[in-house]
Amino acid sequence: MQHDTSTVAALAEENAQLCERVAQLEQMLQTQQHTITALEAERDTLIEAFHRIPAFLHLTAPDGSVVFSNQAFRACFGDPQTTPPCCPFCHEPLNEAGAGYAHHRECRYRQGQRADEMPWELSLSDRNVYQVYEYLLHDRKHATTEDDNNDLILLFGIDITERHRIADRLKSLNEELRCQANELRIFKTLIENMPDGVGVVNLHGMPIYANPALFRIHDYGDATLESNMSKFFPRVTGAQMAKLFEEIKNWGIWNGELTGMRKDGSTFPVLSTNFLIQDDAGEPHATVGIFRDISDQKRAEEERLMLQQQIIEAQKAVLRELSTPLLPLTEHTLVLPLIGSIDSGRAQQIIETLLEGVHQHRAQSVIIDVTGLKTGDTHVAAMLLQATQAVTLLGAQVLLTGVQPQIAANLVHMDADVSNITTCSTLQQGIALVLQALSPRRNRSFRSYIR
Repeated sequence: MQHDTSTVAALAEENAQLCERVAQLEQMLQTQQHTITALEAERDTLIEAFHRIPAFLHLTAPDGSVVFSNQAFRACFGDPQTTPPCCPFCHEPLNEAGAGYAHHRECRYRQGQRADEMPWELSLSDRNVYQVYEYLLHDRKHATTEDDNNDLILLFGIDITERHRIADRLKSLNEELRCQANELRIFKTLIENMPDGVGVVNLHGMPIYANPALFRIHDYGDATLESNMSKFFPRVTGAQMAKLFEEIKNWGIWNGELTGMRKDGSTFPVLSTNFLIQDDAGEPHATVGIFRDISDQKRAEEERLMLQQQIIEAQKAVLRELSTPLLPLTEHTLVLPLIGSIDSGRAQQIIETLLEGVHQHRAQSVIIDVTGLKTGDTHVAAMLLQATQAVTLLGAQVLLTGVQPQIAANLVHMDADVSNITTCSTLQQGIALVLQALSPRRNRSFRSYIR
């Protein structure tokens, strides 16, 4: 009886321990259940986060079966659950880098090699480009030993299409900048080596640029750009400069001559061409001036004009000789045939030529033939009267031949004294008369023969 009592007590104690152990297991089960629930919630949160990120995620087992793929991956390649396990990019064309990497990855797996991360680019048929990273994750759940090759393959892809577009755009812009820089270098070389001075000023007259020739033509050598360039053109006043700028604004260009001043204070003529520079909005930004020292050109022009004037004077002298040909008939007899029209200048020239010839040849007789005159107005009549009187004062006799009726009428109308004027109808008669009067046997005045 006592033995049964001991057995019952032991069973009761064992039962109590079992109940306590069950309670502990139930507590542990409840804790694990809470942990599982928390982990599942965390998993769901991570999965939701993975689905929301713009980059694609794709996790596969070594046998090619899909473990996980997010929404971004499915949007690019479709749902991998509906296709047999394979490389998710088999149905997409790979670029050269991607194809090379796929071959390298296959060889690496065959040789049992491992790598933590290998980025490469994937170009899809819709022209989108992805930067793909591959991570090898050890699957501890299915690995039996540490050496088991149960690595999971995680593909992480970032859409870098816009980055490529920006890179292409930057490349294009860099090429444009390179071309512009090359053009700028060419134009700067041209301007720096131009023989003409070039200056750029803003709309307030402050200098922006001046090439070496602008300082050189003003004898400033290799001087640098100063706060203003008014010292180059000190004779241009502020009002004149404002008017010049206003004309450039209105017409876009101004050409004219300015007076420049060299470093030693001497001045020289400058041919100036000025025009506007506009900004991107089409508004005036600055003005450009091209300045050329035209001293040599002016000097050559003056020499040309002087030479031209000398030629004109020489031609006039020749014309005077041709228009008033004073011909010696004998040693002391001159003949002056007049033709064409006679103006005041030629009338004075005729009188001067006639008097100079009489004095030079010590002439005693002069025959003035007016047969070829086109007009015989009072102006011509007065000239003939003056010439006759002037020659008479020098002691010579004047014989007029070929007098036209108009000239004779004008002489009468002028109430002139024609008592000392001897006339013949033709030059031939006049020459015969003079020669007869000057013969050795009859050395008398030809007026006596006429009488």
